Amino acid sequence: MEDILRNFARQLSWVPKINREERLVRAPRVILCGMGGSRLAGDLARSALPGRDIRIHADFGFPPIVGNDTLFVASSCSGETEETLDAFRAILKQRAHVAVIAAGGTLFREAQTRDIPTIEIPAHNLPPRLAVGYSVRALLALMGDEASLAKTALAAIPDASGEGKALADRIHGSTPLIYASRRMGGLAYYWKVVLNETAKMPAFANVFPEAGHNELEGFARGGVRAICITLADPEDDARTKRRFDVFARICREREVPNVTLTLTGTSVWERIFRSVSLANWTAYHLALLRGEDPSRTALIETWKTELRDDSRR
Repeated sequence: MEDILRNFARQLSWVPKINREERLVRAPRVILCGMGGSRLAGDLARSALPGRDIRIHADFGFPPIVGNDTLFVASSCSGETEETLDAFRAILKQRAHVAVIAAGGTLFREAQTRDIPTIEIPAHNLPPRLAVGYSVRALLALMGDEASLAKTALAAIPDASGEGKALADRIHGSTPLIYASRRMGGLAYYWKVVLNETAKMPAFANVFPEAGHNELEGFARGGVRAICITLADPEDDARTKRRFDVFARICREREVPNVTLTLTGTSVWERIFRSVSLANWTAYHLALLRGEDPSRTALIETWKTELRDDSRR
């Protein structure tokens, strides 16, 4: 996995090719249908592009929408995700506009058979959570967002291994609680996912200002075996920044460790992908500290296998 993390920035210069582009219908609303790591491109795009109507459908069936000005994007790195396949087939029945992002598999083959626009990402040997550079660029290509494609390609991603190791040392032995502004909620969710899957540990994400109206009370008595990690973006609303400051003070008073990670970079995409890189290095070093294999997701694979077996009975 270390080689994957060191080479991550190369994903941001990959040029997506849209097969059957002449059949692609772009629309004001984008609904990405995907599960696990295959949905994360949508989450990050929502953080980077708050002015675009981008939604996530992580479930079976036809996504609930109002109006028909929508491009559905079925995203499954393996092409075998049961929920995404079911959503894709439901979309086809509704004769809605749809495109596919996959590295192969059943989803990709079915889309090709029906002349659906597709992008094949070169991620056959990558865990979906670590192929997010490819999947983000594929999504941006389907959206026709040339400006964001240019900014992601120019993003400078420094080696975050050392910083990740230092953060992993601080987190080790605690449960990470990841916080961000509502706008950067997709990035906070990315951190949660990689800590779950790579470090094999519980981790949770929430956003401000909402967390201050409920979750904050969970720290009333102190003694919480958690560490709070706040992702602070320079473009966050000043009122949200003030809430981060008050939250950090309350944590200190109750002896709950807290870390503020200020996003840096010349564009929102650079800030996001630098944080993505740090999240992955932190999770990698945490896995080593915990004696875990950062590459395997054995419980998830067992869960999927059991569900497949059940469906055949």
